[in-house]
Amino acid sequence: MQAGLEVDKKIAEAIGLQEILPDMWIRNGVPTILPKFSTTWGDMGVLVEEARKQGIYLDILPNETCYICEAKTISNAIIGQATKSEAPYAACLAFLEAKEKRGIVR
Repeated sequence: MQAGLEVDKKIAEAIGLQEILPDMWIRNGVPTILPKFSTTWGDMGVLVEEARKQGIYLDILPNETCYICEAKTISNAIIGQATKSEAPYAACLAFLEAKEKRGIVR
């Protein structure tokens, strides 16, 4: 799965946004364009906050050639991890893996 629309839709569903039209979702009771969670830093920030509300804590670790993102529980157990050249994409994949391990997203 590549960064982009498919990943963004999975994230939107996993954090509880509701699709009302193609590329139009309800967030906090307000219609909004589908955030670009997997490709922009600003929308990745929305994911980080929404994940925290679900008890999933995203640690983004930059290094020379890539970003490592670890999804952790409150007790610091790693429940998802991804390494990608783009931080937003790594955060999305780590979050989705964490949700899958918890049996919430398929």
